Formats: sequence, C-alpha cells, structure tokens
Amino acid sequence: MSERTYANADREEYNFWDHTELPHLNLIASGFDPDLDDEWIVRFDTSSVQALEFPRRQAREEARKEWEAGLITIDEYREIAGRPAFNVPQSRALWISPQKAPVPANDQDAAALGLGPDPAAGGTPGAALTGAPLPPGTAPDAAAADVAAARALDAGPSAAADVAAARAQGTPLALPAGSTATDAVAAARAATTDSGPGDAAADVDRARSTQNAALPGDAAEDVDAARATVETKALPEDDGYEVTDDDFDALSMAVAAAVTALLARQEGVILARLRAPKIRKYTRYWEPENDDDVRHVDADLDQDRVVSAARWAEEISQSLTPILQQAAIATARKVGQALTGTDEVPPSAAAAAIVTAAYAGEAITGFLTELATVLRDAQHDAADVGDLAHAVVRYYHSAESALIARVAETCAVATINGAADAAAEHAGPHVVRTWVTRADNRVRPAHKALQDKTLPVGTPYTIDGASLRYPGGPFAPIALTINCRCRLHYATDSKE
Repeated sequence: MSERTYANADREEYNFWDHTELPHLNLIASGFDPDLDDEWIVRFDTSSVQALEFPRRQAREEARKEWEAGLITIDEYREIAGRPAFNVPQSRALWISPQKAPVPANDQDAAALGLGPDPAAGGTPGAALTGAPLPPGTAPDAAAADVAAARALDAGPSAAADVAAARAQGTPLALPAGSTATDAVAAARAATTDSGPGDAAADVDRARSTQNAALPGDAAEDVDAARATVETKALPEDDGYEVTDDDFDALSMAVAAAVTALLARQEGVILARLRAPKIRKYTRYWEPENDDDVRHVDADLDQDRVVSAARWAEEISQSLTPILQQAAIATARKVGQALTGTDEVPPSAAAAAIVTAAYAGEAITGFLTELATVLRDAQHDAADVGDLAHAVVRYYHSAESALIARVAETCAVATINGAADAAAEHAGPHVVRTWVTRADNRVRPAHKALQDKTLPVGTPYTIDGASLRYPGGPFAPIALTINCRCRLHYATDSKE
C-alpha cells in the first residue's frame, strides 16, 4: 500500500478489503468444505463493513449530480440508491435546473403539477403546458405569451441609467486650486531633502565599518581547524561491496519463522481433514449410523485429497514472496550505492525473490508428497483415523525441522546473491566479482576450488561441468546449490 496513491482514504480502505480481506475470508470459508455436505456453503457477512460501501456511495453521489442536473427523476435516483420509489407525479418528473422547473412524465402528472389541463375534466390531451397565471391581456395558450408578458414588464432602473442621471445633475465638483493629484505629488517631491534618514542609517554605517575588523574569536578558530582537517583527510579506498553473514542470517530467520508458522497450521488442517466426514465418506473409516448406511465401504482414504499439496505450495510461495522481495530490494540498493553511487533497483533483483519463492513452493510439494506416501502406507495397518493422525504427527516431528532449515538457508542465499548480482550487472560491464566461501568444514570441494576466482559480471562460473551465475543460483543442479552459503565480492575493474 505504501507504493500506491489514492484520491482519499475511502478508496484505500476499499482496495484493501476488495483485494486482500475478501479473498482471505473466502480462503477461510473454503476450509470448511471438507466438513460439510455439498448443499452447504459457508460465507462471511460483510454487510456492515463501511469500506465496502465505497462503490455504492460513489454511485449514489453520481446519481445525485444527475438529478440536480435534471437528467434523472427522483424515483430513478431512489432505485439506484436501493430505496423504494415514491411513484407520484412529483417524483416521476424531471426537474430542470436552475429554476427546478418540472417536466412531467405524462398528461396526468402535468395536470397534478398544475402545468396542463386535466384530461379527466375534459381538457385536451397533449395541450401546451403553461406555467403560472399570465398577466391580464396576454394569451394563455402559448409559451410565447409568457415571454411577451415578461418583456412587457416595466424595466427597472439600470446601472447605465444611474450613471446618466448622475452625469445630468450638473457640472462635476470642482477641486480647490492647487489640489489636484499632480499638484500633491509635486509638493511632496519638493519637500524631499537630501538629509540623512536619521539614527538608523548611522547604526548601519557603524555596523558596516566594524564588520571588516571583526575579531575571529574561538568559534572562527574551531571552524578553521575543522576545515583544515577535512581538506587534508584522505577518503577511504573504495573496496567494492560484499554481503555479510548478517544479511544471510537475518533473512534466513525471517523465512524460518514464516515457514514454521505455515507448517504448524498445515499440520492442523491435515489432521482436521482426516477426521472430516466428507473425507471419510465411502471409505472403511466411515462410522456407520445404522446397518443400512451405505457410506461405509472397504476402501482407503484419498491421501492426496487429505494433503492437498498444490494448495500449500501456492500459499508458501505467496507468503514468502513479500519477505524475499523486501530483502532483495534492500540488497540491490546497497550494491548500487557502493558501485555507482545510486540506489536504483533493477527489476531483475525482485525477480530473483520470485524465483526463490517458487523454489520454496516446490520444496513444500516434495515434503507433502512424501507425507501422502506415509499416509498410504499407514492405511495398511491402521485400525481407525486415530492411527493415521498419529502417523501424520510423527512425520511432522521428524521431518519439519530439516525442511525449515533447508528452505530458510536456501532462500536467503539465493535471494541475497541473486539480487546483488542483478544490481552489479545493472551497474555496468566494468564490474568484476570474486567468489568467497565461509572457509569452514561445511564448504563442498567444488566451491572450495572457486575461492578467490574473479570473473566479469554476467560471466557464469563453471563447476563440475555446470554453469552457476551466483552462489545458490536456482537454475543450477541442486547438488551445487543445496546448503550453499557462499557469496560474491563486487568491485570496479581497475583496468577500466
């Protein structure tokens, strides 16, 4: 929302509800589907949410303007506002501005409004409509009579007549001799002398005379000393840019927290699905209500339906994308400031976060695919749904910690390095980059061989016959990227 601008806060609140809250509520409501029969639908009542009234308020405001302009009737406005129509002559007529003269919808309404003869009283349908009674001596059967009557009224005094009358009163008032504006200006100028303006000018002169002779004082000495220090101090040598362990660790912790929360909710949802009547129906885990209950059959649960891997893969990707993009943008700005002195962020830096988030979704898919296999195998010996639930709990307790650590570390390395490399390539061809490992016993031999190897930006590293743009690159073989913690040091080529 910080990057959007709206005409007012109402629009901003409406967009939040329309684009964020309503889809979120629909997602929550859909979670009840496995527990309900097909004829039941869960929906949230949002009728009291004021922000969602924004489009209807706009429609009513536009309708009010059209009514004021005489384009729609009162009944038409009430229909737009969701209110019942009055359905009376006054509400069916168009009221033309600026005098709000009514235009009736039919002859009966014209008679009711006093604008025409009453057909029920023998009047002629379609007769010309008239307004208020005309002055005596004018024809009452045409609109032209109204105009003639108005023109025949005695004209009131106009501004031109007032001026003419004033001019006819006699000669203009004579000013006293020597009292004209020109004489007054001349007299004022004659009174001007070349004498000094007084004490204020003397003060200014004294201030000017003492300004050049002002003593430097202690403050001036301090300023001179500071200037000398600044002028003689050498600027530090530019050593390029290199991401730090803190950059990786901070993003890794944020990703781990998000994945941990999602897996906890995921486990609860899967356990609830196992016990849902809709899932157990027509399986051997259905509890029959009587001897004729045909919903109890000798069949296994659909473990893929219980796990729903595609849904969770999409959700983890959507949850991590904002976190990864924020870190990618911050890293790209730091690289740009170090190499070019600007904080411009190329689009490819944010793209690195999107690709990494997609990897997280794939990791969740693999995790849940394995869980589906565990559920399928557990059904061979499970006596009831409780045994299946225990199998799910055991799987999460044994596998989720390794998944969280792997996804967190991989996302952090791929996002930070990808954003830094995109920003360095955007800085220009004069940038070079050097491979840096963490120099511990976890570094794989292939990466140890790349330690301190320098290549121009945009040139991929070759490792065991595979190309790698940067450490943790998502398009390289997973054997070269999984658990990688390496980074690149960026600098300006001294030959350029």
